[in-house]
Amino acid sequence: MAVLRPVWCILLITFSKALALTTQRQVDFIQFRTNRTVKPMDDMLMSASEKANMVTFIKEGLPAAIQEAQEELEPSASSNIQSRQNLCARMADIGKPEKVPMSVIRLNRFNWPRQASLDMAGSARIDELAMSKMMTKAGSGVDRNHLTAAMSQISARQGSPTGRFCLNRPQPPCDPSARYRSQDGWCNNLKLPFWGAALSPHIRVTPPRYDDGISTPRTLSVVTTSQGRPLLPNVREISTTLSQGLDRPHPTVTLLLMQFGQFLDHDFVNTPISLVQTTKGEASPPQCCNVQPQCRDAACFPIDIPANDRFYAQFNVKCMEFVRSLPAPRPDCTVGPRDPMNQNTHFIDMSQVYGSSVEDNAVLRAGERGGLRINTSPLAVEFRMMLLPPDKDTLDCQRLDESRACFKSGDNRVNIQTALTALHTIFLREHNRISDFFWNRRRDLPDEILYQETRKVMAAQWQAIVYGEFLPTLVGDRIAGDERNQIKLMARGFSNLYNENVNPGTWVETSTAAYRLHTLIQDWLPLKRTFNESFKPFHEFFFTPYYMYEPGALDNLAEGMIHENSQSFDNQVTTEMQEHLFQAVDEKFGLDIVSLNLQRGRDHGLATYNDIREFCGLPRARSFKDLEDVMTRNAITRLARVYRHVDDIDFWAGGVSENPVNRGDGVVGPSFACILTGQFRDWKVGDRFWYENPGQFTLPQLDEIKKASLAGIMCANTNIRQIQPRVFLDARDGVNPRVPCESIPQMDLSVFLSTFPGAGK
Repeated sequence: MAVLRPVWCILLITFSKALALTTQRQVDFIQFRTNRTVKPMDDMLMSASEKANMVTFIKEGLPAAIQEAQEELEPSASSNIQSRQNLCARMADIGKPEKVPMSVIRLNRFNWPRQASLDMAGSARIDELAMSKMMTKAGSGVDRNHLTAAMSQISARQGSPTGRFCLNRPQPPCDPSARYRSQDGWCNNLKLPFWGAALSPHIRVTPPRYDDGISTPRTLSVVTTSQGRPLLPNVREISTTLSQGLDRPHPTVTLLLMQFGQFLDHDFVNTPISLVQTTKGEASPPQCCNVQPQCRDAACFPIDIPANDRFYAQFNVKCMEFVRSLPAPRPDCTVGPRDPMNQNTHFIDMSQVYGSSVEDNAVLRAGERGGLRINTSPLAVEFRMMLLPPDKDTLDCQRLDESRACFKSGDNRVNIQTALTALHTIFLREHNRISDFFWNRRRDLPDEILYQETRKVMAAQWQAIVYGEFLPTLVGDRIAGDERNQIKLMARGFSNLYNENVNPGTWVETSTAAYRLHTLIQDWLPLKRTFNESFKPFHEFFFTPYYMYEPGALDNLAEGMIHENSQSFDNQVTTEMQEHLFQAVDEKFGLDIVSLNLQRGRDHGLATYNDIREFCGLPRARSFKDLEDVMTRNAITRLARVYRHVDDIDFWAGGVSENPVNRGDGVVGPSFACILTGQFRDWKVGDRFWYENPGQFTLPQLDEIKKASLAGIMCANTNIRQIQPRVFLDARDGVNPRVPCESIPQMDLSVFLSTFPGAGK
């Protein structure tokens, strides 16, 4: 964790103790616990002299350790780097490694790093090695946990060559009266301006689980035998044991919940992978499968495929490529266990539409009327379709012809699959609809003000939809509606919940497990038309967004997502995701999302399922039988079949095995609901620009924002004519019936003109 969080802002779900079973247990209040991931030195069971000696040891030794680590990792100073590269190149020529599948190339493009990310990660790797050197130097006589905690609290890097990545920016200073968010999230918190900013670390609310306590992925069981600690179960074996690809549609939730969830995910997290320099001087992900062990890069963490695998064995696939995420340096100049980097802003601010840097935003702007760029290809012009601008340089999908290119948006993953592209398109249209309204009434204003005012309104209605529609569906109305949890929107008036001591950073526990909602995905995407309906396998839409160029495509996708139900949230994942993820049309197999999720959790040092249970107020399980309070016996049996000990269970595997919270009031189980409720609380309470905060909007403007809905946005920007008001739930007569779009409330945008800069002059 980059910065120590205050005592009261670490959350813990406290469940009602009156009831025993999850199917009966009622979860209401999210209570805060005095539990911190890093133990302050004042609380350590050490004498005053021991503490003083440790501080002296760190302050005197850490700068030298950092310098040694830098010299060791600097390519130009390492005499064996070139010879190793030459050796591996010769071995590659002899062995002829297999061609990397397109699915792997697409996975790597999904997590592609920026140059700034690579530069900062170099500093983080130096810190990791320096920390390891300090551990070795301290010897066995020092408590490793105490030393780790102490190094996490003492700034000793300012004078080092890597210090430029941890110091607060000297220019420009934060402006407390700023009307608009910065593009990269910097200066949202005036006291700690890097909180929530792009290129900062994920944060943690539970201690990391690394084999060496620093950065080595968790690979060992807690069980001890005469031969030592055995390895954790293979993640592909866990995948096939838990999930058989059973078809279990959710009884009430639409496919739009899944798709909106992915679109929202790309707002608050973008975790890049590591790259290496090839013999040709290019940067690319390392190849981790089918290479000699001595040539495998340190960033490799490949997934072994069992010889008897039920699917991959027929293709003789023995290994699945996997590259570790880039580490992030700690912005407060301390060193500590490895934390993954986030390239996006951490806030719920629509950065997936607008970008997380000034440079990214500049290429998305139209430069006039406050609008965003649109597609001017012949097809888009001929059929009068407002589509996303083309991205002719993208490597994640190939152009079919000159008139149909891939698309560009604020997040580089816009082309992953066509339904995601559709939501990007809808919100592009919504921005331009609002900016056109403002321009038609205030043509005297420059493009910048029109753009920023539109972005401000867009972020406000986005937050209102996320917290007012999406979150109550995900965690349930009972949890979302309890005001003590601080995620409920105001019925009237302003919110006074903003707290500058709450870090709005994205939790590792959220991004690496609790928000990985892949069990909701169907095997297909529905293309709803007026008189017929067609379904296409999901993998046919991976990195092939060209369907968007067909007239009516957006309407068909939108209709399909609100008409069809998602899969249930459970331990079953469709074969499209478990065997064909990112598969190209000319390939016979793809990747496995379950294996990737579990491997990423170990890569990120994610706490175990039992750790999270305890953090969330459930009793720590001592045996698999203890899981009966939140799981069915069938789910427990599958976990026990593959894991040696209940303490070995990966968080994602345990979380998807739980029963839905509050008898199905929410979609996810209790441990995921715990993490998500706390995370969304921090994103709200820690955001100085939260739309309900005083000074952001007037009361009449807030009243208009309350009218915003995803149904309204879809009606305003597609040719849908009828829609259910609560689009994340299926349409049902008497409960959530489909109604004409004309009856869906819309904001009166003229109300926002009164507070424009220069209004009334």
